[in-house]
Amino acid sequence: MGLFSTFEFMRLLIFAFTFISLNLFAQKFPKDWIGTYSGTMVIGSIERPNDSIFVAFDLHEIDKDSSWSYLMTFKSEKYGEIVKDYVIRKKAHSTTFLLDEKDGILIDMSLFDHSFYSVFELGETMYISTLSRVSDGIYFDLFIVPRTNPRISAPESEEEGNKIEVVSYKTTMHQTALLKKHE
Repeated sequence: MGLFSTFEFMRLLIFAFTFISLNLFAQKFPKDWIGTYSGTMVIGSIERPNDSIFVAFDLHEIDKDSSWSYLMTFKSEKYGEIVKDYVIRKKAHSTTFLLDEKDGILIDMSLFDHSFYSVFELGETMYISTLSRVSDGIYFDLFIVPRTNPRISAPESEEEGNKIEVVSYKTTMHQTALLKKHE
């Protein structure tokens, strides 16, 4: 019988499920996210020294509870001005979000604990992105991972019939920014 009776275990399980469910639905997107932000983005690479550029980010509601602007502007003497004018879309009555690049490209986004996560591929490169609401702004991270030359390894003690393989990839670049809110 152990530490808990079956009834106590079920009550604990229901409580945990309810707490997790309420926590997921209590997220404050878009209310706490709406606004204008800016800051410095660090661009790190294993092949060259770090670089940095100014970034402005604007997030505003387009259609109530269904779409929001995602306007990120990069300003650099070296690269010029680059504008990413996208839309975050939410499917009605669901927790599904999409980053719509407005050119036919749609990227799935998952919202957990005040953070959007997305993973996508372009050619032989994988991109892992987070966009998080933090106390003083928005934290943005993008990791670039070439899928070429993976490391494949397996536990030495596994039986031949049940052998598992782990495929890992080396991250070669990241873009990271803490953007402070202005409005």
